[in-house]
Amino acid sequence: MDTLELVQLSAQWACYASLNMMKSGFMSSTLPVDGMMPSQLYVSEPKYNYWKRRLFSGDSYDPIPIKRIGDLVFCTDGHSRALATWEAGHTELVVEDDTDELDWMAYLEDVKWCSEEGIRSIADLSSRIVDEQDYQRLWRDRCANARQELIEEPFRGIELRIAEDPVERAKVCEMVLRSLPEWFGIEESIREYVNDVAGLETVVMYAFGTAIGFVSSMYHTSRHVDLHVLGLLREFHGRGLGTKLLDEAEGNASARGVRYVTVKTLADSHPDRNYAKTREFYLRRGYERFEVFPELWGKANPCLYMLKDIASSDA
Repeated sequence: MDTLELVQLSAQWACYASLNMMKSGFMSSTLPVDGMMPSQLYVSEPKYNYWKRRLFSGDSYDPIPIKRIGDLVFCTDGHSRALATWEAGHTELVVEDDTDELDWMAYLEDVKWCSEEGIRSIADLSSRIVDEQDYQRLWRDRCANARQELIEEPFRGIELRIAEDPVERAKVCEMVLRSLPEWFGIEESIREYVNDVAGLETVVMYAFGTAIGFVSSMYHTSRHVDLHVLGLLREFHGRGLGTKLLDEAEGNASARGVRYVTVKTLADSHPDRNYAKTREFYLRRGYERFEVFPELWGKANPCLYMLKDIASSDA
């Protein structure tokens, strides 16, 4: 399955899961067993047999934890009981959103491994049941090594590229902004951003093939560019990835001979704590408070205009 097919299939799973979540009040829901992307290449035989015995005796099971990252929906744990349930003849699984703060970058690598090796659903794991010794060697050791590599190379698996397709730009923008209601909670504003971004130069950030962030630039003159909007999925905050997006946008501008980069955000007089973090983000990266426009976004949302001289910072 190529990347496009994976994205399309994942989008179908996401839609199915979202409808069920709405019906169940965002508690637990159901997903087709063959429509759940695994994040594990092998299943431990002892665990699998344990769940087979429990299911045979009529025991119930806890919901299978799943995670949504953009359009991608995958199982984060419980692969053994999910497989045993499928082989017992069940066509759907009870699932719930995984709310733990895990290393989602590592999970995206796991999902990519599965895709590359043809493991596209829980059912595909039926030929991957191994004894505990092989499970340790083939899976746990591989994961441990990969996790260590991510510690040593935190940007491993990260790709930045300019999105040429307006539909892709708009789709990524909407996906990311809707995941950040603390910053982008006004529906009209989201729609405006999505429409704008479709026509702007937009760099998309991918982590092991999955879109997780973007930055869109509006070139006003040959010497000035405005960063129209920058967003990164919450699960990937605090890893230096926002800075990496910003550096990419500034680098592209510098290559064109641009000197001044600007960005608009809420002014200091606004009490919102999330936008206070946004201001600090830009201040730490060399942007200065340039001017306040008290009524540009309405009296309730004073606008701070920030500026960076990238020619000066490169010198």
